[in-house]
Amino acid sequence: MPSTPTGPTSDLLTVREAAETAHLSTKTIHRTIAAGELPTIRIGRKVLIPREHLTAWLHAHSRPATSGPLAGRGA
Repeated sequence: MPSTPTGPTSDLLTVREAAETAHLSTKTIHRTIAAGELPTIRIGRKVLIPREHLTAWLHAHSRPATSGPLAGRGA
């Protein structure tokens, strides 16, 4: 059976790839999955995260900068 493609251009990310993409720890990603906040696809023991779900979760949990170079820019 062919392996599932993962990597920077894939639509599916491993927990490690999702953590690196979001600049979070793998522990935080696992906690978010366990809390049911981040949908996943499970194939056997492999946990894959659709990139669009990670992006949506990040947008929903981001806050505007209150100080620093991005403050007041609406970023």
